[in-house]
Amino acid sequence: MKSTFLLLLLLLSIFNVNAQTKKNNTTEHFDKDNIVDCGTQLPSKTVINFNESKMEELRDISKNNFDNLVVIPIKAHIVRNTDGSGGLSITDLNNAITTMNVQYAPMNMSFSLCGPIHYIDDSDLYDCDVDTEDHLLVLNNVNDAINIYFVNNLTTIGGALNGISAFPSSFASENRIIMANGATNNGTTLGHEMGHYWNLYHTHETALGVENVNGSNCSSKGDLVCDTPADPCCWLYNSTTCVYTGTVLDPNNQEYNPSLTNLMSYYQTCRNAFTAGQFSRMEEGYALRNMLRGSYYNMECRAAALPPSNLVINSVDCDVSLTWSDNASTEMGYIVEFSSSSLGPWKAVANLMANTTSCNLDLSQITMTSGNTYYFRIATANSNPSYSSAISFEYINTELCYCVPNPSNCSDSDVITSVNLRKGSTVLISQNSGCDPGSNGYTFYNSPTPSVPTLESGSTYEISLSKPLAFNAGARVWIDYNRNGMFESSEIVASFSVSNWSSTPYVSFVVPTILGSSAGDSRMRVKLNYSEIPNDDACISSAYGETEDYAITLSPGCEVIAAPLVSNVNRCGVGPITLTAFGCSGGTIEWYDLNAGGTLLGSGSSYSVTNLITQTSFYALCNTGSCQSARAELVATPNVDLVFNTNTQPANTVYRSSNTISSQANVSNNVSYITGGSITLLPGFQAGVNEVFVAKIEGCP
Repeated sequence: MKSTFLLLLLLLSIFNVNAQTKKNNTTEHFDKDNIVDCGTQLPSKTVINFNESKMEELRDISKNNFDNLVVIPIKAHIVRNTDGSGGLSITDLNNAITTMNVQYAPMNMSFSLCGPIHYIDDSDLYDCDVDTEDHLLVLNNVNDAINIYFVNNLTTIGGALNGISAFPSSFASENRIIMANGATNNGTTLGHEMGHYWNLYHTHETALGVENVNGSNCSSKGDLVCDTPADPCCWLYNSTTCVYTGTVLDPNNQEYNPSLTNLMSYYQTCRNAFTAGQFSRMEEGYALRNMLRGSYYNMECRAAALPPSNLVINSVDCDVSLTWSDNASTEMGYIVEFSSSSLGPWKAVANLMANTTSCNLDLSQITMTSGNTYYFRIATANSNPSYSSAISFEYINTELCYCVPNPSNCSDSDVITSVNLRKGSTVLISQNSGCDPGSNGYTFYNSPTPSVPTLESGSTYEISLSKPLAFNAGARVWIDYNRNGMFESSEIVASFSVSNWSSTPYVSFVVPTILGSSAGDSRMRVKLNYSEIPNDDACISSAYGETEDYAITLSPGCEVIAAPLVSNVNRCGVGPITLTAFGCSGGTIEWYDLNAGGTLLGSGSSYSVTNLITQTSFYALCNTGSCQSARAELVATPNVDLVFNTNTQPANTVYRSSNTISSQANVSNNVSYITGGSITLLPGFQAGVNEVFVAKIEGCP
């Protein structure tokens, strides 16, 4: 049992590599004269070598598999618009399968539909980009037939495609073929993609080396099939006469003479058949896929299983907890479906293994409006499905729910190794990160090192990233400034261009004004993509890369904290003057003698001044501990009988009294005496130079 377990671990580890098919092993896309064809990508060389060794071991067994007719079940998934319009016609579907049966008849293989056609009514998937939406399609996979999806248009980063398949794999998600509707009934593409499914390569493949025209290396280079002539590919031919017109030479300076009729070529208008060598290789590929699939999927076209029952929604917030009763013994897994109506259309949101009775479902990919009612149901992942009763729930949005990006492969150095955020010389985040291949390329650091940082309005910060020095990559950083649970294009704070960098220079950004509900817990998202800068949509990942989220806190900052509210104070008679201020929520009011700097006189909502004899300004601010507001000026005016005995009085001073002012001092320039009674000038009084006294009522002309 231990050895079996170790073999399973080996297979899983190897085929995790299979999920990443890029770099120099990526199948080329040709766009000469509007040729569009196959988006199927090769496995890594490690996986290719493993597959080839296993096929050799299975070679003798595989010869017996097709002594009798082998019928392969197909589960057809036709994608339409949300309103049910569009979609491949049944006539085109049947014609395509009939044509493919003719092409595969020489190897005693036939294909037939299993169960009812599955319609996916989703306008978002009707035109399918395999780089960003393949993972959503395959949530609909059944596990007892080959899943073939038919979409309106099929695209990738390189442009339009006719079809895409997967090479033999242990992953149930790679038990699928996707076809563009326009290519489904062209008589060649479906058979071509099925060839990849059974481990055939393109006749022009060069990932394993260039095949010589003389065939001397045909078993180890090119497509690994010796009765398919070396092929330089691909548009140098007359599509009417099917005559090759190229003059390309192989490494031995021999002219190519490819077979334009081979279904695994790119000579679309001429191709129509396989060779005997390709049939033999597909027999071995059939045995290989049967070995790898284990219990994850099969080709049995099972009858309907007993439907699940007792579906219960336990909780709904940023994810939903579902439980149900598993009543079947022949189910091939379960599919969780979601809808905004009890009548559908239904959308697959999770694909689970057999014998599962619960699911914690991330709702970030589902669009819901707070206060509306939505529905779940559970389907068996069989070609002949059975369904639980639908269950409803009212969605109430009580917290920020960030999207989890679609799966991305980070196992081949497409990984963020560190994120560094600083303010001046203060390090706020210095997180040595990484990526577990089982994480689907996403990690949330809710307690980043050294701590969750606070970012303040108006402050400048700097961020830098690191990755292995291996492949070209680009990156982007978002901060959810408005705390609405989304990363918008206006919230991009840093972009890093595509190059083979090991660390980026620090990029600075300024936090905008944070007010009201925008203050509080939020997130920063860091995304790295192989060979491209991530696009504006932070929820979409490329096939290869990583996304990391970091918990942060947003603060209004010191400059936007409101100053306290104050009122000027006039006092008649003797005794202290009480100054008051209010409006400092979450902080403490402090009193100062100057508008900047100066001496801290006291703290609290009130401050008592004694021995005040002249009109004086005081200043109050709000101190929250980390921030201080601007200072608010308050003028205190004592109105008492005043006697000045000092020899000189400071310039620019105003003396007020409700009764009498007596002075025997020298008067400096710009000194004013204001009294409601009289002014007594005692011996020793001396006016300032050119001093002019005017008797008037204060406030009157």
